[in-house]
Parts: sequence; C-alpha cells; structure tokens
Amino acid sequence: MASSARDRLRSIGNLNAVWKAYWKRHSKSAPGADWVTPKVFNSDLIRRLRTLRAELGDGYGYSALRAIPISKKRSSKKRLICIPTVGDRIVQRAVLQEIEARASTLGIINDVSFGFVRQTSGIKRGAHAARKAVVQERQKRPWAFKADISSFFDSIQREELIRGFNRSFRLRSLEPLIRGAINCEVDSSDPAIRRVLHDNGIINGRGLRQGMPLSPILSNFVLRDFDRAYGTHGYHLVRYADDLIVLGESMAECQQIQDFTVSELRKLGLKVSETKTMICNPTEPVEFLGMELGLRPGSKKYCLTISDEQMKEIKSAFARYHDWTVAAGEGLDVAKLFRRLDQMKGGYGAAYGAAENITDLNERLGQWVENCATKIYGSIFGADVVRRLDQKKRAFLMLR
Repeated sequence: MASSARDRLRSIGNLNAVWKAYWKRHSKSAPGADWVTPKVFNSDLIRRLRTLRAELGDGYGYSALRAIPISKKRSSKKRLICIPTVGDRIVQRAVLQEIEARASTLGIINDVSFGFVRQTSGIKRGAHAARKAVVQERQKRPWAFKADISSFFDSIQREELIRGFNRSFRLRSLEPLIRGAINCEVDSSDPAIRRVLHDNGIINGRGLRQGMPLSPILSNFVLRDFDRAYGTHGYHLVRYADDLIVLGESMAECQQIQDFTVSELRKLGLKVSETKTMICNPTEPVEFLGMELGLRPGSKKYCLTISDEQMKEIKSAFARYHDWTVAAGEGLDVAKLFRRLDQMKGGYGAAYGAAENITDLNERLGQWVENCATKIYGSIFGADVVRRLDQKKRAFLMLR
C-alpha cells in the first residue's frame, strides 16, 4: 500500500504551487490537523496511511474543500481552484482506479471524448489527440459548429448523477465514497470566498467542484449519452471536457447540429455558452483548445496555429516575473526562478508542438525568458549596469 500511495503523492505534485500560495495566505490561521502539505504528509507516510485505512473501515468523511481564487482571462470575475486534503486526494485516486477499470462498461470510453480519459484500444487521448482529430475531420467536413457548455461542472445535477452512476457502477462498497465526493462543498467561512462563489453562481447542493480527482471522470459519465447521441445521428463530434466542436458539410447541417446540441444538453439540465457558440464557414479559423484551426495560407489544407491573442497571453505569463518581488513572494530565489522559467518554456513548447508556427513560439519563448532575467537584474543592480556587462558575464547570468 505504501508504494502505491507514494506514486499517488507524486501525481499530485502539480498542486504544490497552489498549496504554497494557500499556506502563505493562511499561515496565521492554519486549518485543522488534516490540512498538511504533501511534503509533510509524506514525511510521516506510513502512520498517516494506517490512519486513512482505519477511517475507511469506520466510514470515511471528506473534509470541506479549500478554495483559491484565480483571475479569469478577459473577465473581472475569478474562478476557484478547490483543494482537497492530501488524504482525501489519496482516497479519491484509489476510487478513481476502480472506476477507470470499468470505464468501458460505464460508457465513459468512446470515440469522441478526449479529455480525462486514458488511452484505450489504440485510441490516443488528451489535447494533442483531440486537436489532431479535429484537423482530420475538418479536412473532410469544412464547416464547423463550435460551443462550450456553460458553467458545466457547476451545473451538474448531483442526485441524477448519483442515481445513474450507482446503477451502472454496481460496486456498493465504494458508493459512499463516490457520493461523498460528489457532495463535497467549499469551505465558505471566508467572506471573500463567499463573494466568488456567488459571482460564479456556485450554490451548495449542485455541481461537481473542480480540483477533486474524481470530478473529471464523473463529468465524462454525465455526458456519456450526449456523446453517444451524436454517433446515432451521424454527426462528427470531438469533445474535450466541456469544449466541443462538430464538423459538417454545410451551413444548414451546422444549424441542425446546433439545434440538436441545445436539445441534448437541455435533457441534462445544461446549456451552451451564448458567447462561445459559433458556426464557421470553410475559410474561417475556429478556436479549439487554445489554438486556431484554419486553412494554411495558399493551400486547401487545414492546420493548427497559435493565435496572436494566445501569444500575448503566453507572453504575459512570463512578464509577471519581470518583478523580482513576485518571484520572492512565491518562495523562489534566482535559481528556482530560472528552473520555473525553463519548465514554463518546455511546457508551452510541448503543449503547442503541433502548431504550424511552433518555431516562432520557441524563438519567442527564449526571448521572454531572457527578458525576465534582464528585467530582474536591472531592477536590482540598475539597467545601465546590465547593459554594460561583457558577453562572458552575460552568459554567466543566463543573458544572451
């Protein structure tokens, strides 16, 4: 048990930055004993795992989720990242393994859903595979209907999900743990958190809270019949979570697809986002998963590109580190900062590797990393001092 638990602990390392931000903000009023960082949990791993096992035998209860407000793109509203305790994450990941083992019989595995699904039967999943599928489909059917499901996770009907999942899953010993995860709520004792919950229309008793290991696969279960309906009607859907695109052969077909989508979502108590729903003709690029799908200039072939707007957003992610106090506020010294920047550079390069203009992005990433170094050294030592450095000193300081 200890070995597999260590693997699960490693898998949640991507939340460490959120944890650190939370603890920095709440260090003077730290929550209960269950609220420890992954590092602290791992330092006393065996004892804590034994405690978890005993609690599972007695009837496990999840803790309230801790929330971190994050600014939304192009919006004054904030979204919430909901953080379970380390123990809760381990329990949910153990349950997740059992659900994934039954994913095919649950209807979660299909040809159109690419998000939060493991590769099966030779079909690749994930954002790269979804983008590739969209390119191939649009080459055959150039008209595109694009939509997002409005407030998808927060609009899911819990009781219907619980009833439907229990009927399909048929593993009674895990039903209380799945029901408990579905019914998890955010700790709203902080007035600022209550305001963000209100602004986003998040209410107790409805929706799946994002940030829990079980939420993504349960959301796919919610949409299993929705996915199946497209194939039944001969429509060509590609879906990644609540982001979907359907390819057709004419404006009239896309209008039929739009009506069909609205109707199918209504059956689930869901609806499309009015601001993110569109029909694109064959010459219009369509945005999908952060990239634009359009015709290659001077060609009849479709390809993916990183839009100018997306380039600006990536640049802004680096620009925030022009101020050394921002890095210091996140617990970074200069060595850790450069590691962070290098990870960001590699991450963006990998995420957009399929883009037609990836070479342009890679060049810009290198420049944006250098800009961070120049700005930080300049703010500490003075811009004139940095400009006068010879090439060897610039190279030593990771400047070109």
